[in-house]
Amino acid sequence: GSVDVEGTKIEKPQALSLLKGFNMLTVGYGKDFPFSVLTGMTAKSFLKKAGNDCKAIYSFDAATGSYKSVIRLANGTEDTSFFGDDFNLVNGESYFFKMENATAVVPTAE
Repeated sequence: GSVDVEGTKIEKPQALSLLKGFNMLTVGYGKDFPFSVLTGMTAKSFLKKAGNDCKAIYSFDAATGSYKSVIRLANGTEDTSFFGDDFNLVNGESYFFKMENATAVVPTAE
């Protein structure tokens, strides 16, 4: 069977509320979509842009059956403030965001 979903097309990005604790978010945009699923942003660049409110980003890697993560160790944007191997945020994939405080994020392709 199939399901038809009706709705209103959103013309510009809307703010998403990320609450304190863990939030699961699917990245629904790409810098050059549909030509590329890359968003132009990595986990570390998102953490830097989000500021000290965002403490970690986790991604499940189905190929290896393990999680990838980048964790904020200290306030700031220096590379030494983060632990973990950086990874691309990809259109259509979901990630867990660990938030210290609630904040709003406006997804944009840069």
